[in-house]
Amino acid sequence: MRQNATSFGYTGMVIPGDGLYFIGEPGSGPGDGTLVISGGNDATAVSSGVPFEANRDYFLVAHFQRLPGNDLATLFVNPVPGTEPPAGGVTYSGNDLLGLPNFSFNVVHPQTITASFDELRVGATYAEVAPVVPEPATSVACLVALSILVLRRRAGVTARPR
Repeated sequence: MRQNATSFGYTGMVIPGDGLYFIGEPGSGPGDGTLVISGGNDATAVSSGVPFEANRDYFLVAHFQRLPGNDLATLFVNPVPGTEPPAGGVTYSGNDLLGLPNFSFNVVHPQTITASFDELRVGATYAEVAPVVPEPATSVACLVALSILVLRRRAGVTARPR
């Protein structure tokens, strides 16, 4: 999630259903100016303590546990992909997710504010939603090394006497 400025309004993902969950910057209430998880009501927001800043990318991971009664939803902000599931996070309890949830991305701000959401991943494990992603420099280095090997092999094949 990323936004070009901060102002009055809210930005985040809404998971509607029998219960409602909101993940993002609420625009008011106790979590205003931070990334939160809530039941869609700013007064119920549980703040991650991570400030929501303009022109900064945030990697948000939510873990939902279906339980008898209210479900638990835990928010992790900027966890490291490709590692063990993170510990900690902030947890909200107060709603039930019944059936297959659907998702919507909401941005309620003046027209001069733009927000973007990169992708949504749903999975049964942390590894499915936060896999190892090679750094661009690592990918380029691997491609260069592979190219050199291919060129050397070709040079070696064409230089052999028949």
